[in-house]
Amino acid sequence: MKSMGMMTGKKQTTYTATAVADLEDVMTPEELAQAQVRGYSIQVIEPGAQQANTFTLPLEFAPSDIDSYLFGPVEIECRTAQARGWVKKGQTSGAVEAPVTFRATAIRKVDLAAVHAEMAAREQQDTSASEHRRDQRDFFDALRKTIEERQKGVLQAAAGKPDKGGK
Repeated sequence: MKSMGMMTGKKQTTYTATAVADLEDVMTPEELAQAQVRGYSIQVIEPGAQQANTFTLPLEFAPSDIDSYLFGPVEIECRTAQARGWVKKGQTSGAVEAPVTFRATAIRKVDLAAVHAEMAAREQQDTSASEHRRDQRDFFDALRKTIEERQKGVLQAAAGKPDKGGK
């Protein structure tokens, strides 16, 4: 999955590796220490979203100048997501709150000039497609009119001939 948005926050953190995260509750303190991955917890808000998504990015995949990514457009590629749900005391049905954390594998800056160029190209493509559809519609309208005029002439010619009574 790829996500684009503005990076609004970053903090260095450690978290349990995805490969053994399901065993976290039964690990000894030594095993838990070995299972820790150093990385970043990154907040990215997508255009039009109400709240930021959280991504964890291992230190080895993070760019050395990650601080320069703050408050700029980024593209994040991720492979998995993790959520933990909390059931309220006495709850037997209904919605469960579960914040989702995405596991990122790459982060890249997005060049706004490239985004604007792509938007201009798409706008030009839309204009060309609209003109093509208009020309095509005009062509088929003229073809329909020609066929209908021919059919009208055939019907008038058939109506003007006297019936021979089957002889």
